[in-house]
Amino acid sequence: MCTTINIEAFTVPVGKTFALSLLKGTTVNVLGEITFATGSDWAGPLASVTGTDITFNGNSHKWNGNGAYWWDGEGGNGGRTKPHPMLKNPPVQAFSVANPAALTISGATVDVADGNSDDGGHNTDGFDVSSSTDLTITGAYVNNQDDVGLPRCLHTDKCNGGHGISIGSIKTGKNVDGVKITDNTVTASANGLRIKTYVGATDASVSNVVYSGNTVTGCTSYGVVIEQDYTNSGATGTASDTVSIDGVSFTGALTTVAVASTAKQVLCGSTACTGTWDWSKLSTSGGSAGLISNADVTRECERIRLSDNGGRHHRQDDHYQEDDHDQEDDHDQEDYHDQEGDHDQEGIFDLNEGRHSDRIFPHFSSNSMSEILGGTYASWIDSSYIGGADQGRGLGIVIERVRPATAMASHSQTSPTDHLGKRCTGTISAYSDIAAAVKCTTINIEAFTVPVGKTFALSLLTGTTVNVLGGVTFATGSDWAGPLASVTGTDITFNGNSHKWNGNGAYWWDGEGTNGGRTKPHPMFKVTISGTMSNVYLLATFSVSNPAALTISGATVDVAAGNTADGGHNTDGFDVSGSTDLTITGAYVNNQDCIAINDATSIVFENNKCNGGHGISIGSIKTGKNVIGAKITNNKVTASANGLRIKTYVGATDASVSGVVYSGNTITGCTSYGVVIEQDYTNAGATGTASNTVSIKGVSFTGALTTVAVGSKAKQVYVLCGSSSCTGTWDWSKLSTSGGSAGSISNAKVTGYTVGKGSANARMKMARASTTSRTSAPSGALVVSKSPSSGQYSTIAAAIKSLGSSTKAASIFVEAGTYSGSIDITYGGSLTLYGYTTDTTSYKKNVVTLTNGDNINVVNSYGHQAAQSQALALSAYGERQGFYGCSFVGYQDTVLTDTGSQLFGYSYIEGAVDYIFGQTANTWFDHCTIASNAAGTITAGGPSDSTTGIYVFNSCTITTAATATTSLKGLVYLGRPWTKYAHAVFMYSSMTNIINAAGWEEWSSTSPNTGNVILAEYENTGAGAATTSRVKWSKQLTSSTISSYTMSKILGSTYASWIDSSYIG
Repeated sequence: MCTTINIEAFTVPVGKTFALSLLKGTTVNVLGEITFATGSDWAGPLASVTGTDITFNGNSHKWNGNGAYWWDGEGGNGGRTKPHPMLKNPPVQAFSVANPAALTISGATVDVADGNSDDGGHNTDGFDVSSSTDLTITGAYVNNQDDVGLPRCLHTDKCNGGHGISIGSIKTGKNVDGVKITDNTVTASANGLRIKTYVGATDASVSNVVYSGNTVTGCTSYGVVIEQDYTNSGATGTASDTVSIDGVSFTGALTTVAVASTAKQVLCGSTACTGTWDWSKLSTSGGSAGLISNADVTRECERIRLSDNGGRHHRQDDHYQEDDHDQEDDHDQEDYHDQEGDHDQEGIFDLNEGRHSDRIFPHFSSNSMSEILGGTYASWIDSSYIGGADQGRGLGIVIERVRPATAMASHSQTSPTDHLGKRCTGTISAYSDIAAAVKCTTINIEAFTVPVGKTFALSLLTGTTVNVLGGVTFATGSDWAGPLASVTGTDITFNGNSHKWNGNGAYWWDGEGTNGGRTKPHPMFKVTISGTMSNVYLLATFSVSNPAALTISGATVDVAAGNTADGGHNTDGFDVSGSTDLTITGAYVNNQDCIAINDATSIVFENNKCNGGHGISIGSIKTGKNVIGAKITNNKVTASANGLRIKTYVGATDASVSGVVYSGNTITGCTSYGVVIEQDYTNAGATGTASNTVSIKGVSFTGALTTVAVGSKAKQVYVLCGSSSCTGTWDWSKLSTSGGSAGSISNAKVTGYTVGKGSANARMKMARASTTSRTSAPSGALVVSKSPSSGQYSTIAAAIKSLGSSTKAASIFVEAGTYSGSIDITYGGSLTLYGYTTDTTSYKKNVVTLTNGDNINVVNSYGHQAAQSQALALSAYGERQGFYGCSFVGYQDTVLTDTGSQLFGYSYIEGAVDYIFGQTANTWFDHCTIASNAAGTITAGGPSDSTTGIYVFNSCTITTAATATTSLKGLVYLGRPWTKYAHAVFMYSSMTNIINAAGWEEWSSTSPNTGNVILAEYENTGAGAATTSRVKWSKQLTSSTISSYTMSKILGSTYASWIDSSYIG
């Protein structure tokens, strides 16, 4: 039900799947090791996660599947039943990935080294990918069997042991199209790069596979293997034509393969391998050359070493054999003269079919590097860039496919570092490591100290992932202007892993901040990136100027040590300027200004905690600074000078604030102001005279209620605008203030809130709270008692009858007890029934059980068995009926709202089947608890047209009743249409997982009644609120269409004259 989830260390019981079905946009933070218990065999999976637009931060904590309990050497091919798949030490696959849309997995570790024995793990693929779309796996380390199968893009990963990087096994109905396998390192594996297809598989294919910049060493079977003869029993040696492999290329950066066995093994079906097979960027060495069968492999640069017998070649019958050491020239230039035929060496060597454009040049074996470069060449060259064991020997013949001059020129314009930097992992454990590390797209930062006077500057390549693996400390000893750290780049993933960045602020603090005093490094951490930052822990401050979308989640900023008179000043937790599309969520700030938004467009600050300091601030707004569109929601501010603040500088020009929305915030313990908006600010403080030069347009408190409680000497609200500068909509109807003094509002047209009285919403809540009990009869009320005294009645019916034909307003007070029997209320005037209670704000303390009215429980115990049917607790036919703090309990048809206009406020309604139903009554349910005690439907509307019989559930809770005997997960529907004009809306309500994903169901298979229904939802929350799988005939309302569902439109324009407003909102 939450969009931020923290997972701490625990053990998952045996036989249970750790299943996370996540809301859209959820962030998951793993904070401890997850262990899966053993003790009995079961099919799993051990863990699963589903959702859209998810950020999952593993933080390198282990997921331990205790694979050794299940390992028997057979994996998924037989043996005991094993959970499949998992994560770490898996019985079978580790990651099983089937992403429906774009997904990036970065920095993962899969370690099943313990299972590498004859009776150990089998089929324990690091990543098993099937039915996947747009998947990128980067920066992973896999110590496993098959390291990866079927990714969309595999980039900068490390694979040790196992079977290497594999596409397949491709079985019937499986297709892989468009795979990029780049810049990976494979060590000590049976195979390096593999494609395998099943014999006889149909409706299956592999196409457009590109390998680039990979490094493969120590293979014990094959470096590159492509085989179409695969079965569960292994390779048969006879290839099948049924699976197409169209296009397998080694291009871009050079892929190097060094084996201890066979360099290449390609066995295609006779016609199955088609398309472009450009292997010009593959270099192989070690072992034997291997063979290529039935694939038209082409290469840009090939060398065949001749034997020493007078230049005669060694011919390979049937198969073309390549030299073990494929060494490319650094500059592959075209020869400008057509020399075809000039060196016709027929009988000395053969060319494969289609190779006739190759150029032939004689070389002599005496042409070694030592003769060309000099005998001391080894002392000055970088030998890591010289490939193969033949680097010091001449070759008898070199066959080179030359490239056009235009291609040569284009090639020469590309700097080698453009490629080399992008395929590495850089480690920073000292300041001197930074320059080299930023050339890589994966950077690991280990614990170290940054020298004084030096900025830890990360200027990152696009798409870089940064992993912080230890604390970073900044040395002191001399004053300087900083910043201490900066990070720039596009599409960056920055994983802070909660390691501390310690700026040693106390060395510089003098109580003046940037306003004077000694020179101080400012800011601490300067952020100019797009992408994501998670779990960064600063003992200093952020300065954020993101040029494109950036989400900062789970950050900690702690400068509590500087909260002294001569301590830190201007130490804003987040200082935001020049920012676009920034979201900050799940942060904890112990600081001065929790956040200072100085210049930004589209900023969201949500679900954060701020303690101490100056609260959440927009501004100070200076000349040329604009804040456009700020949503500040669901934050908690404690023990701060101010809660929510907007401040603009006197005389500032070309500056503005607009579109500010506060919702659902909780402010407590303010010592100065709860809400403060002032246009009289200077560096010396507030002047008391506001300036008109900065426009503030639209500041609202809407959505969920924002509550502000200030200290005894503080003001709840203080607004000082220029005479004409505060314009637009200032709807403060969802602001509740308390404590201290009321404050004042000057030159702002605030609606929905009155200084000293609060908002209408807050006043209603206060009215409810102010009457906490009703244990005696209101003045003038008739009294019903189980033991009536003189002038009292023993039944409600008798009290009503005593009213006769009068039409005057009347009331009846019912003392504690259960009163049996039904009651027909036909009184001609306004009649209110009160029940004895110690808490008038809800139904929970009601002690009167029978019928409708105020604080009365209505229970019909008939039901819960198939033989029984309708069990009404309430049948309401009257006009303008209100039920406040009441409880209605039944099974089928609990509440009938049949005619008139009716309101249920802060009440409880329980049932199972159609338990809220009716025909023409328009009914409003406000802050009610709707509880199901068995599987079924909540509403059943039966109007004869679309204008009557409307149900609106506003801010209600949909949940399981305490009387339910089994789990109702997914077994309850919001409603079904009794007639084809059924009309019900659930808005701003909380729905638990009892609600079925479809949301609504037909009346019956023979009479679905869905033709003209309006069954709709708007901005609901909770596990049952997801709308992606709702029935197609239901509706999702918008911000414009929801305006049709107000109390005045549902209950009539005079509703305020007859409802008790203290039970609304």
